Amino acid sequence: MTIVVDTNIVFSTLLKVKGPVAKVFFSIPSFAEYCAPDFLVTELQLHKSKLLSESGLSEINYELAKTSVFAQIDFIDITAIPDTYIKEAVQLTMDIDFKDFQFVALAIFMDAVLWTADRKLYNGLRRKNFRNVISTQELNSTFGNNR
Repeated sequence: MTIVVDTNIVFSTLLKVKGPVAKVFFSIPSFAEYCAPDFLVTELQLHKSKLLSESGLSEINYELAKTSVFAQIDFIDITAIPDTYIKEAVQLTMDIDFKDFQFVALAIFMDAVLWTADRKLYNGLRRKNFRNVISTQELNSTFGNNR
């Protein structure tokens, strides 16, 4: 199974390295592969100071945690995704949260599940009958017993 992780999942994992999202994040890879568009790296860098401030991590511990998280994720260059998938994702996200189109496009392209904690994105995609989206709670209840 391939799981596309969006920025808020990685953000939550880094924010609380012993929190519930991090626990799920580090327990799932035994039977799944994580991937994300390479945009996630840029987006995380934009929020680094907020992450450092809110997590209480030192710069070195943040970098160590980030390295540990990134080691679990295959980063995909968005230019590798054919335009048809990009266009479909843009249509799906246009009136929800356009900046997330890359994550949706990657999920469509890889026939993967998009893992998000963004309720607006999750609910908006579900309303549009996009079923390849999963919340942390659903992921944990569906696969948590397989650990």
